Amino acid sequence: TAAKAAHAVNDAFDAVWRSAGTLATIHIADGTYFLSAERVRGTPCHLLGAGRDATVLNGGTLSAAYRGVSITAAGSIVRDLTITGCTNILAGSGIYMTAGTADTVRVSFNRGNKYNLEYGAGIYMTGGIVTNSLIDGNSSDSGYGGMSGVGVYMSGGLLTDSEIAN
Repeated sequence: TAAKAAHAVNDAFDAVWRSAGTLATIHIADGTYFLSAERVRGTPCHLLGAGRDATVLNGGTLSAAYRGVSITAAGSIVRDLTITGCTNILAGSGIYMTAGTADTVRVSFNRGNKYNLEYGAGIYMTGGIVTNSLIDGNSSDSGYGGMSGVGVYMSGGLLTDSEIAN
């Protein structure tokens, strides 16, 4: 309802975390939103943008200790948005996923930093589904022997009908 509507995307995410495990849906209008912390985490959530190229979650203001989005609750859905500009010292700078679905997302220009001994600057997945998505332009500046799966590192789950580029 309009009375419950958050006026900033970070406020909406914070409200979901306070919902104590209740499935919540966040609709994000078109525009670019700068993240203040890692989003979604283990809370079941439907995060729905206005279109892959219309809604952008930009991690450019995050410290290197946060991922863009973590999808770790069964039934969670991230759809119709771009995740970009995230840098992380751990696996999965753009998306870290062990469950749920990422559908029609673009994961672009995320970076594993020089201390990242892990995998997946774009997406790190051990479970869940990534479908109808574009993963491009992700990179690593690891000074410790490189990084595996810079675009996508996948040890479980399903990746289908998606494009992985440079």
